[in-house]
Order: sequence, then structure tokens, then C-alpha cells
Amino acid sequence: MAASLMLDPSLLARTVRQLEQRQLVIRFRDPADQRSLRINLTPAGEQIAIAIKKTLIDWWHDFFAAHPEVNEQVFTNQLQQVYLALQEKRD
Repeated sequence: MAASLMLDPSLLARTVRQLEQRQLVIRFRDPADQRSLRINLTPAGEQIAIAIKKTLIDWWHDFFAAHPEVNEQVFTNQLQQVYLALQEKRD
């Protein structure tokens, strides 16, 4: 997970522990591979994730409404190209 998010593993571990303490995620061993840990959102974590997603959707909607000079489709395509380029560079 740390590699895909481009985060320091120790930072990610600390963040997951904090989320676990707040009962927003649970960690458990993968039944198919006991070496792997899985992380799932709890119901409370899911509610927060939904609220964050809604906030981001609303923010982007408001941004594009306030800035009609920015073409949403072009911007989205360009942002996707940047993401793909960063993925290729990482691999």
C-alpha cells in the first residue's frame, strides 16, 4: 500500500494505527496468505469516507462552476495523463 500511495512505510503504519485506535479501520491477517495484512474500513470509517467523497465532489463542482474558463473534461484528461506518467516513472 505504501508503494502504491508513494508514502514512507513507517508513516503509513503510524496512520493506520491511529485510524485503528479511532475505530475507523480494522487490520487482520489475510486468510489466504498469513504473511499479508488486510485493512478494511469499519462502518464508521465508511461513513467518513462517504462524507469525504461528497465534500470533494462538491468542491470540484463549485470550482468548475466558479471557473468556466477551465474545461473540466480537458483538465480531467490532463490530470489522468500526469498520474499515468508518474506511475510509469515509479515502475
